[in-house]
Amino acid sequence: MTAGIEQFYRHSREDHDFWEGHSTLPVGSNFKHGEWVNVAVFKNSRSDRSPDDYHQVYVDECRMPADFYRIRQSGSAVTITTGSDDGIRSLVKRLAYELSRGMVGFEIRRIS
Repeated sequence: MTAGIEQFYRHSREDHDFWEGHSTLPVGSNFKHGEWVNVAVFKNSRSDRSPDDYHQVYVDECRMPADFYRIRQSGSAVTITTGSDDGIRSLVKRLAYELSRGMVGFEIRRIS
């Protein structure tokens, strides 16, 4: 990797803080080009809900060096992937949070 570009493959303090208490990757960790790495896990911790009322949601990141994201939810066959546009990380964070709370879901229907 050429000098200077390494910064785009390093998980920074800013990256870690962005995911708040959901971050799974230590500051200073290095990404490998094109490899998916889990960076956050969202799980609803509301005590007034049964464990069946929410699902754990995983956010993976891939750097090339632009950031791409993948959202996976336990118990679901659906995976969401994103491009690397400005602001997409905030959308991914919000969507993962709402999925973990059961506020967003997926309905799979057959089109006849």
